[in-house]
Amino acid sequence: MRGFYVGRDRMLTFPQWGGRLYAHAHDQGLIMSQLMQDGVFEVGLTNFLIKNLKPGNTFIDAGANIGYFTVLSGILVGEKGKVIAFEPSEENLHVLKDNVGMNMLNPRTEIHNKAIYSENTTLKFYVSEKWAGTNSINQHDEEYFKYFANDTITEVEVQSTTLDETVKRIGKVDFIKIDIEGAEYHAFLGMMESLIERRVSSIIFELNQRMLGDYWDELKVLLNALQEKYGYTFHTVDDDGLLNQISLPQLFSNAFIDAVIMTA
Repeated sequence: MRGFYVGRDRMLTFPQWGGRLYAHAHDQGLIMSQLMQDGVFEVGLTNFLIKNLKPGNTFIDAGANIGYFTVLSGILVGEKGKVIAFEPSEENLHVLKDNVGMNMLNPRTEIHNKAIYSENTTLKFYVSEKWAGTNSINQHDEEYFKYFANDTITEVEVQSTTLDETVKRIGKVDFIKIDIEGAEYHAFLGMMESLIERRVSSIIFELNQRMLGDYWDELKVLLNALQEKYGYTFHTVDDDGLLNQISLPQLFSNAFIDAVIMTA
């Protein structure tokens, strides 16, 4: 066990890579359970960032959740680096802010209580009671409840923004991580200017056919256009954090990949 209960529905956990992280005690998802058991979440992506994120880099965390990758990247980029985190869930936001503060990362970290989308607007956002990693702008369907039968979903309204807006303000970004449970297509629409102008070196995104739903094919078409017109390539990452290039047909033959790395 790599943590213990500290009250207020929180577990205090100790990741393998250092630092400390609070997690929701009631959460039945992978973040809390993997942190408690192994001290690491998404081991391949974790090792990739440890190998590639350098002091002075800029990292955007879209769908920061409780801040696992926000804190990891904040430690890696150092005092001269910058981390910008986006998290629309109020419940996750409180833990995210505490995790950033507890690890003394406030001076290098921005936190925004917004969803990442294709435009600045107000969105319906569906919040899971028991699985914090499944919050989404897409309404949970019958298939979802086959896997998470004991869950309860609450609808709230959240504000959204685009990645282009942040990248334009900063000028250049080294890494963007996008894990927003089916809104990835909209996130790409909202950063097309940055991608065309090559202002982002690497984009990390989750590929999840069930959560993308009707936007699965649209995302494939968009990524194909980026590859053909601008030379972007796609990679999977192994547990050691090493990249393996993959074609788009191979990529979309998988219903789920937790981390796809897209590079210019």
